[in-house]
Formats: sequence, C-alpha cells, structure tokens
Amino acid sequence: DVYKRQMLGLVLSDNLLSVFIFWEIMGFCSYSLIGYYYEKEKAGDASLKAFMTTRVGDVFFLLGIVAIWQVVGSVTFVDIYAAIGAGKFEGLQVLGISLTTFAGFCVFMGTIGKSAQFPLQVWLPDAMMGPTPCSALIHAATMVAAGVYLSLRMYPLMVAGDLTHFIALIGAITAFGAATIALVQTDLKAVLAFSTISQLGYMVLGVGVGSYNAAFMHLITHAVFKACLFLSAGSVIHAVHEQEMPKLGGLRHKLPYTFIAMMCCTLAIAGVPFFAGFVSKDRILGDALYWGTMAGQSKIWAIVPILGFAGAFLTAFYMFRMMFLVFFGKPRDKHIYDHAHHEHIGVNSNVPLLILTVFTLGFWYCGTLTGQSFGKVFGEKTEWFKILVEAP
Repeated sequence: DVYKRQMLGLVLSDNLLSVFIFWEIMGFCSYSLIGYYYEKEKAGDASLKAFMTTRVGDVFFLLGIVAIWQVVGSVTFVDIYAAIGAGKFEGLQVLGISLTTFAGFCVFMGTIGKSAQFPLQVWLPDAMMGPTPCSALIHAATMVAAGVYLSLRMYPLMVAGDLTHFIALIGAITAFGAATIALVQTDLKAVLAFSTISQLGYMVLGVGVGSYNAAFMHLITHAVFKACLFLSAGSVIHAVHEQEMPKLGGLRHKLPYTFIAMMCCTLAIAGVPFFAGFVSKDRILGDALYWGTMAGQSKIWAIVPILGFAGAFLTAFYMFRMMFLVFFGKPRDKHIYDHAHHEHIGVNSNVPLLILTVFTLGFWYCGTLTGQSFGKVFGEKTEWFKILVEAP
C-alpha cells in the first residue's frame, strides 16, 4: 500500500520537486521488496544493486531539477512549459553546451536509471529475486514505468534540448539488446525481466521519435499484459516449485487457466493483431519508420526503426519459445510434472489472471478491433488516447 501511494503521489505531482521526493521513496520501497527474502545472499545483493544503480540516474535528475530552477525560478510543469515557449533557455550555456540540452539530458538520465535503459539496465534482471507478485508490481505498472512517465511529462524540454535523436537511439538499442539476451535465458522470470527492459525500450523509442501518444499507450498496455505474465509465472512456479524452463513441459494439461492467460498475454506482447500490444507497438514502429526515413535527415538514423522491427521479431520468438518450453511437448522431468497439482478456479490465484486477460484485447484502448481506425468515444469522434495526451 505504501508503494502504491508513492506511485500515485508521483503521478499526481504538478512539479519536479515532489516528483523527485516520491521517486526516491519509491526507490527505497523497491529496494525493500527486492530484498524481501533477506536470508538469501543473492536477494540482498540484488536489492543493493538496484538501489545503487538507480541512484546514478537520480543524481543526474536532481542536477537537472536544479538547472531548471536556476532559469525558471520554479519547477512546476506548467511554468517550465511556459518558460520553454517564451525562450528563457535560449543563449544560456553550462559546461560549453546549451543549458536546455544539459537539463534535458540530466532529466532523461533519471529515466535511464529508473526505467532500466542502456547502459543502466543491469539492475532489473537481478530484481527478480523478490517475490513474484512484487515483480509484477515493480516490473509492470509502477517503478520502471515512472521513468517513461517522466520523459512524457518533460517531452517539451527534450525537444527544446534537441535530445530526441539520442533518446530514440537509446530506446532502440535497449529494445533490441534486451530481446537478444532474452533469447538464451532458461529461467522463466529472467525471460520476463529482459522482456520488460525491451518493452521499456520501445516506450523510450516512441518518445524519441515524437510518438508520445503511442508510447504512453504502450506503457498502459504493457502494464496489463506484463503484470498478467508475471502472475502467471508465479502460478507456474507455485504449481511445480521450479522455474527452469528446460525442466518443464506439457503443463497446459495441468494448468489450463494459467495457460490461457499466458497465451493471450504472449499474443499481446508479440504484437499479434486484435491484441493490445499490436495497437501500441504498431504505432510506435510506424512512427519510427517514418521518422527514420524522413527527407533531409541523415540515413544513419534508419538504424532506429531497423533495431525496432528486429526487436519486435525477436520478442515474438522468445515469448513463444517460453510458451513451448513450459506448456507444450512432453514433460522433460517426469517427477516435477507428476507432483504438479491440477489447477482449479481460485479467487486468489486464477481469477485475477483471467480478468487481466480480458484487457489484453486491443479494442479497450482504441475503440475498434483492428486498432487502426477511429472509434466514437464519449460522443467525440476520436480516440481517448488522442485527447488524453496533448503537447502543451
């Protein structure tokens, strides 16, 4: 509850200072949750690693707040937007570079740390040492999403500081790099951890190419299907007391409800049409393709959509690899399979998975089954995400 309150405080804050306060308290809560099994040395090491790695980005974030306050005299979002529009940052320099670029880079470093972007992504896979419900909380809807949320709120500063190319490149490298690592993981939760890093990369890539609506939509859709994936992984681990995928197999017969939930979420994250991931990822990749091939721009930036599309292909590959290893084929360890209990509908175990599964369908987010045309929402012939996020 304390963790959720901190996240709500961060989201509802109207200024960078209170965002930073809630940001730091949330970091401490994450440190506590990751190290929950304190008797395990690895859990303690993982919590310290997460805490100290994210501190690197947080120090830069604080520097960015100070730089903005020196110029604007306020850290309220609307005042920052107004100052950028009025040109207050123009002509100012620090350390030989534009103050706007410096402040934007420092704020974005907070995103790199908190949202596990390259090169500060190393803490997130180790954070799997925490309980699986905590993994679903930390790595789906709250802590890692905070960094992307910050970049979305400070998007005008990123544009003014001419940082969008850098942001798009970091997002593309993260999305593709984490996907390649996920290909060779054997631990069930490790696959989902690297998958989270990759999907956060897509959100950051969306911010970089100017597709902030789609980036925010992917933040929401990812929160739903990734929380369901982690909880489903917890259901599997609870049933078989094992999370090494090469030892599993054939579990769809014993865990039918978990299988349905995990398959729907896999279709969503892979970007299969009619599912949530297709709606948001398609828009990010479409805008990235347009951005990377714009006339007058250096051809080298075509690497961004190339990495994005390659990462999307790898996402489908490693997610279905996980599904086949866990749920299909013959049991590779007969002892584990025989001792796995048959799944029955339970209020605390299966019902939350099935509820989240319903929201993996794409029409909840765009109003249409395909996700490509406008739906009529509240009398307005537009999409609710189009009116939810507007550039100031």
